[in-house]
Amino acid sequence: MNPKKREPTGASSGQHVQAATPHPVLAQEALHGIAGDFTSLMEQYSEASLAAILVQYLVGFGNAVGRGPHFTAGADTHYTNEFVAVVGETAKARKGMAWNFARDPLRIADASWFADCVKSGLASGEGIIAALDGSNDKRLLAFEPEFSRVLKTADRKGSVLSDILRQAWDGLNLGVMTKARPLRVTEPHISLIGHITVDELRSLLTDITTLNGFANRFLWVFAARHQYLPDGESADSSVVEYCAEETAKALTFARTVGSIARSPDATALWRTVYEPLSTGQPGMFGAATARAEAHVMRLACLYALLDLKTEIGIEHLQAALALWRYCEDSARYIFGDAPGDPVANRILTALKMASKGLTRAEISELFSRDLKSNRIAEALTTLADQGQAYSTRESHSAGRPAERWFAAHVG
Repeated sequence: MNPKKREPTGASSGQHVQAATPHPVLAQEALHGIAGDFTSLMEQYSEASLAAILVQYLVGFGNAVGRGPHFTAGADTHYTNEFVAVVGETAKARKGMAWNFARDPLRIADASWFADCVKSGLASGEGIIAALDGSNDKRLLAFEPEFSRVLKTADRKGSVLSDILRQAWDGLNLGVMTKARPLRVTEPHISLIGHITVDELRSLLTDITTLNGFANRFLWVFAARHQYLPDGESADSSVVEYCAEETAKALTFARTVGSIARSPDATALWRTVYEPLSTGQPGMFGAATARAEAHVMRLACLYALLDLKTEIGIEHLQAALALWRYCEDSARYIFGDAPGDPVANRILTALKMASKGLTRAEISELFSRDLKSNRIAEALTTLADQGQAYSTRESHSAGRPAERWFAAHVG
């Protein structure tokens, strides 16, 4: 069976949702190979974002493959494990529906992997290691429908979750000392899929522990509701079975692959896009997209393996670049002009909500007066330098004039 592929922007049986403000658009080039075929075929059945289906399928496939195929860039070795945060405008963005569609061909293609390696509940960094400690299978796909809990745990004093996840994305050996006994996992293959709303994410990604190399290990995927399907039509089982068969073939092939290289054409294209990908960007957007080169190459490897290729062709790199553009545009849409300094970000959020501005004392109260005054001054300088906030002096009959701060958009 070879179902006909649908165009990603074609009309479907439901009424498409019109966004109040522009948000990312998935380019046709990203819908390459079996991953693209599957995503397009699901369009008529799903209210969920096509990009969310596509990326979650790719991340799931990359974990099921295991730690074999890899791409070497300088001193770094990149495997097929990836992290993705699917970010919905609201709780009704159908993030879970996107995963339900994405998981079906993977679950059928490798039932034992799905049963044994897909788990939820990242309670701690120690818990991740304990889940793999002593096991011969070092694959773990952490599916976190309440990603806000992960961020809160990572932000907790004394938590090593952020450190462990960063090391896991890098493919490094993991270890932690516990009171009972030390835990250690060699050659882990850990992927992560998290679901969260925009407001939750903006409020929680404000501490340095989540921005210092944590956020840029994720693919950020904005998930808008694709359409309304009041009758809730189920996907054609023959379509899912076809995609599962093709997925199984790709998994069998990929597990025989070691090192992956780029073709000459792909190498030529890479040389033209490398500098733009490597150029740093300001603010939280820049902090969230700072590993563009690594993400693109990991995605290119996945597209190549799904095509049963040991070499990244130009079509695989083009698909990866198109999907990365969606992720990059998602990060820009989600984080906007939020400053990269987490303290400045929290202050700016408060200033935008305070039409009469905030005094230094009131800003200090945002942090329960636990933050040193020079750290607050540094954050305010950042906001002023970026043109996002300004201050005025209020004269009083006694004492020094009070300094009051305003968000720049407030008159």
